[in-house]
Amino acid sequence: MVLFGLNLSETRMSGGGQVEELRRALEASKARVIIIDPRYTDSVITEHAEWLPIRPTTDAALVAGIAYTLISEQLIDEAFVNRYCVGYDRSTLPETAAPNASYKDYVLGTGDDGIAKTPEWAADITGIPATRIRQLAREIASARACYICQGWGPQRHANGEQTVRAIQTLPALTGHFGRPGTQQWQLALRYAVWRAIVACR
Repeated sequence: MVLFGLNLSETRMSGGGQVEELRRALEASKARVIIIDPRYTDSVITEHAEWLPIRPTTDAALVAGIAYTLISEQLIDEAFVNRYCVGYDRSTLPETAAPNASYKDYVLGTGDDGIAKTPEWAADITGIPATRIRQLAREIASARACYICQGWGPQRHANGEQTVRAIQTLPALTGHFGRPGTQQWQLALRYAVWRAIVACR
């Protein structure tokens, strides 16, 4: 599980018993939990999570650094991307799109801004070491099922919708959509999600 600014232990009380169901599923599955948050929250403690402290509002830069590793190390789920994603590379862009306007161009630095979004680039912005960014990319790509979710906090700033869009690229790039143990949003969670986490250990 990779949680961006999602503090389940403090903010999901309206979810009835979902937090307790999550804890039980995590205990049964021994699934790893990684929490990316500027704050050391109660969830880090109660979910026995690895905490990656990040500078506020820099989640999109972290995602770009992860994506750079996924692309450069050929960890992308090409079959998933080719079937379901528009704009990943030139072949999936509309004919009217500008040259070098794909997501891949943006990440690799062959797009308009000319900046390669390397883990080192992301580390300078986020405060998370480049070695950990690379490792996180590999962990997400190699997971049988990776639940990637964000809380409300990471988007509560100017252009915060771009943070949401960035985080959602991770399950798309790695094919962690629509399979047991995967989910992308914190609302309307069903207990079946937690049972699937147990099943995917």
